[in-house]
Amino acid sequence: MLDRRIEGFLSTHERVEPRSCRETARHTLLGLGIPMDSDLAELYMRYQGPFVSPQRFPELLDIEYPTAEVVEQTAYVRAEYGVPEDFVCFTTTEGEGMYLYQISTGGVYDIGIDGVSELGSSSGTLAARWESVNDFLLEFFALR
Repeated sequence: MLDRRIEGFLSTHERVEPRSCRETARHTLLGLGIPMDSDLAELYMRYQGPFVSPQRFPELLDIEYPTAEVVEQTAYVRAEYGVPEDFVCFTTTEGEGMYLYQISTGGVYDIGIDGVSELGSSSGTLAARWESVNDFLLEFFALR
């Protein structure tokens, strides 16, 4: 469930629109392997991206508008950089880095392209920067 501060911010922000086609969003989320009871699914089921931070964060892409950018970017980073299937990319890689959502844990990674090989390593040295989507969004929208 989205934190009430995130919900309050998104529901009143002039540049954030409610999701118009929830069935398409649901289909896309399931296609990416994102659990429908996750905070990331709730964000995308309720609100239309892209999402812009008041801070110096890259824009968060949308799952269906104007195109399925999260699907496209995830496919790209998997093919180009070897990002494991357990991760979904929801930013571009323009700055040589990306935010990745880990499907199995719900954690969010802030990772440079040169650090992608650490994601699949058995050493377990790379930890999520944020333990949850809520933690990430609170910082992204400057709500802490």
